[in-house]
Amino acid sequence: MSRVHNKKRNVGLMYEFLIRYMSESLVENNDRESKKALKILKKHFKPSSELYREFRLFNSLIKTTVSSDRIAAAIISEARKAVRRYDSKSLDKQKSLLIRDINHLLSNDDFYNQKISEYRMYATVQTLINEWRNIENADISKIAEYEDALVEWLTSKKETVILEDQVDKKNDQLVVDIMFKKLNEKYSKSFCDEQKSLIRSYVFSLTSNENKNLLRTVNTIKEKCLNSIDLLSENSDFKNLQNKMTIAREKIQVLNFQEINDRSISKCLEMISLKNEILNKDDEK
Repeated sequence: MSRVHNKKRNVGLMYEFLIRYMSESLVENNDRESKKALKILKKHFKPSSELYREFRLFNSLIKTTVSSDRIAAAIISEARKAVRRYDSKSLDKQKSLLIRDINHLLSNDDFYNQKISEYRMYATVQTLINEWRNIENADISKIAEYEDALVEWLTSKKETVILEDQVDKKNDQLVVDIMFKKLNEKYSKSFCDEQKSLIRSYVFSLTSNENKNLLRTVNTIKEKCLNSIDLLSENSDFKNLQNKMTIAREKIQVLNFQEINDRSISKCLEMISLKNEILNKDDEK
């Protein structure tokens, strides 16, 4: 494109970086850094801001899948029109303030170096948005090239995650150690998709003040974890293992998820790890 892509001003990347930073801080029990990232998200991605308006459009283009080139072209046409209604000066200022807060508040020199598997498409979408906004000085041939790439992306099949199938293959601990080691150690930085989805939902609930769906999700996680414990206990002939699973069940049963906060989300992350390890051990039989 006519201007070099600047990832610090890529609204999709900045949101993704903040989510990941908060996620890792949360599961490492680094409440201070987690709260800093959350504070930045809530401050800068307010629904009334131009930054949030651009993020919603960006996210739609990244996440949407359509059935035909015709529909994809129509979506791009509407996106192009929407971009030109944004307040460019206000948006540019808000991005600068976001970068300033990230630089001043977060204690991580590698914040901007996080790896994103769809980085090229993130860059394509943001560059297109920038060029659509400044159409008088845009490179039309490059816009056409990048729009073609976006059409291909919109019509491509995205990976569908089946939560029950996400199993942590890297953990070799014996099931008998789960409750006595797994729940008392720091989380691994290698999150399964279900854990990532939960954290994203948590952040969204905090920035949108909507947590009804999240309440249902965490209670579903609790039930699935209890069911996996029951299944393991029923299929085990070892009394010692059954006793440990009974203890685990009692600890989980008393958890009350009427209120969603860092602590309750941490417990849910633990339950997902426990459930996945049980399922993994069952698969190995």
